[in-house]
Amino acid sequence: MRATRSFLTIFLAAAAAVGLTAWAMSPAVQAAPQQAVVLAGNLTGLQHLGLPVTDLKKSRAFYERLGFRQVMAADLPQDVDSIRVAMMELNGLVIELYQLTGEDLKEVRSRKDGHFDHIALNVRDIDAAFRELKAAGIAPLEPAPVYLPFWEYGIRYFNVLGPDGERVEFASKKGKPETREIALARRYLHFPVKNRAPKTKMTVSVGGTVVDAFDIGLADGEPDFWVFLDVGRFKGKTAMIVADRLPEASAALAAIRQDDAVPGADTLYKEKLRPQFHFTSRRGWNNDPNGLVFSKGEYHLYYQHNPYGWPWGNMHWGHAVSRDLVHWEELPTAIYPLRYGDWVFSGSAVVDTANTAGFKMGGEDVIVAAFTSTGRGECIVYSNDRGRTFTEYAGNPVVKHAGRDPRLVWYAPGKHWVMAVYDEFEKKGWIAFYTSPDLKSWTFQSRLEGYYECPELFPLAVDGKKDDTRWIAYAGDGAYAIGAFDGKTYKPESGKHRFSWGNMFYASQTFSNIPAADGRRIQIGWGTVELKGMPFNQMMDFPVELTLRTTDEGLRMFAYPVREIERLYDKKYAWKGVVLSEGKNLLAGITGELFEIRAEIEPAGAAEVGFVIRGTRVAYDVKAQSLSGKDPVPLKMESGKIRLRILVDRASIEVFGNDGRVYMPCGTIHPEDNRTLELYAKGGVARVVALEVRTLRSAWARD
Repeated sequence: MRATRSFLTIFLAAAAAVGLTAWAMSPAVQAAPQQAVVLAGNLTGLQHLGLPVTDLKKSRAFYERLGFRQVMAADLPQDVDSIRVAMMELNGLVIELYQLTGEDLKEVRSRKDGHFDHIALNVRDIDAAFRELKAAGIAPLEPAPVYLPFWEYGIRYFNVLGPDGERVEFASKKGKPETREIALARRYLHFPVKNRAPKTKMTVSVGGTVVDAFDIGLADGEPDFWVFLDVGRFKGKTAMIVADRLPEASAALAAIRQDDAVPGADTLYKEKLRPQFHFTSRRGWNNDPNGLVFSKGEYHLYYQHNPYGWPWGNMHWGHAVSRDLVHWEELPTAIYPLRYGDWVFSGSAVVDTANTAGFKMGGEDVIVAAFTSTGRGECIVYSNDRGRTFTEYAGNPVVKHAGRDPRLVWYAPGKHWVMAVYDEFEKKGWIAFYTSPDLKSWTFQSRLEGYYECPELFPLAVDGKKDDTRWIAYAGDGAYAIGAFDGKTYKPESGKHRFSWGNMFYASQTFSNIPAADGRRIQIGWGTVELKGMPFNQMMDFPVELTLRTTDEGLRMFAYPVREIERLYDKKYAWKGVVLSEGKNLLAGITGELFEIRAEIEPAGAAEVGFVIRGTRVAYDVKAQSLSGKDPVPLKMESGKIRLRILVDRASIEVFGNDGRVYMPCGTIHPEDNRTLELYAKGGVARVVALEVRTLRSAWARD
């Protein structure tokens, strides 16, 4: 094949030009332990191995003549959407191939001084280059090139700042694979984690079958926290644990232990920063809510989950269920990666009530989930046990394209399924629409331009009138269009309109299959807040009901807390018709951690009114008619009044203005020694029409 010969010839010529051929065959390297060495730093070569040094200025010019670029992490544009990466290894030298996607490719440029923190090859066709080098005997470190969000690429392949600002090294270290066999007598394996430890690839196998393979920062000595793997179904068998690289004399493998309880079970949900009525995973990282679906009395919350560490990585689908949207029970991991590196990215789930896919076995309705496999494309899996476990569809992937995050929707008028999926086409971001009669065979129909990842699509009744509906379309940031959808093509009528005004919202999704008798459109977003020092990280926003209402600006979407919050009500404090003057605080003496506040306020002669909640100010500027926030939040008075509803948890304040016209979820870590509330007026006198403050019980407390 000409392409193979061309790329391989170029690569070998480039290697020879910079001395890599001699390096790769040198006795020193042949005798050295196999290790991942990144060409890095001012050494401009491999002096630390006693090998010849090549001037990178010369090699840069050589590569550039061949159409390649050598770049430094800082040279890459910050708003690159995603990147395709393949890591390979030749006698210990890591060869990184990458191909950027998105419209910023032209902005990638070389450093001029020849000093690089990281050197790689930007190739025009990564699949061809990967195949050619693999055929030439250069070993892949991962099964295939993968799509990664650019920020994940930085985490995985560069030395970057860790959660506390420390330098974290992600390249493999000298060492050798270490193994340990464990006779499984209990449900969970516990692994010790150190946040600042170098990552090592760990594989857990039983009977020759891989149970899970993942990156983990194992602790030598006192861990920051423990994570776990559920191996209950293998009790009585022997697990083989392999750590790809560990430092010499490491005791990390020996520290792995078994238990019938998860780590820290006695203090679970009582941790210092654990949100008390927002869902958080027991251990590890969570981000996007996935597969929100209602079935047989249960709300299913699947979510992007790293079970083995505090930061993003190792994407699995975590799983929790609730009967009331408030009290959640975390279940075992629902979807594992097919193999290491083929991560389970975001997607959705539906109940296939008509069994259109033919997956039903038994009496339970089938739950079908769609997700992005980073190594394959859009895939589907199905469950016949109420969403607890899933089976891979043998025909995966069902859609292959440049994109991710499939959202499944049943389009009743056409009696077919729709997949709304983020799509990278002509260097732009789109929502692509595919249709299918059976969830297995999909036909492309159309695209909607101007959206980035995690798309959503659903109908809403206008002012509650079921005979007058519009379709809402949005993506990760929640900025939405209002329009018409005929099952194949979306036609916007207005938008995009800003939805969230806070700093704690992304990648939201709404529940599928809500019973008609309920009829609500219920949304959960990813609550983007760092919970430092905890064995878990990030949370979910509190569920909200979405409605479409007529305003003086046209149709707009409102968000309001679901009524089930009332299940947590505790003490109540109430006032009506009270004059609020400067220096007066109606809430003096009320203390606590968890609150719901409802207020209707007539600012009257005041210049500013608002609350101070555990030290955080929520202020309304009367002249500007706006709430304080990262950006001024427009909130017009209605008949001279504003209405605020505020939910307060340990790491968040969620503000709803004028019955949900404004939605402002904010992540904030409250001062530990401040549990006070204040209602104030500045610059004049205001009138409190009505005020209710309720303390809330923890959703994790069981009677």
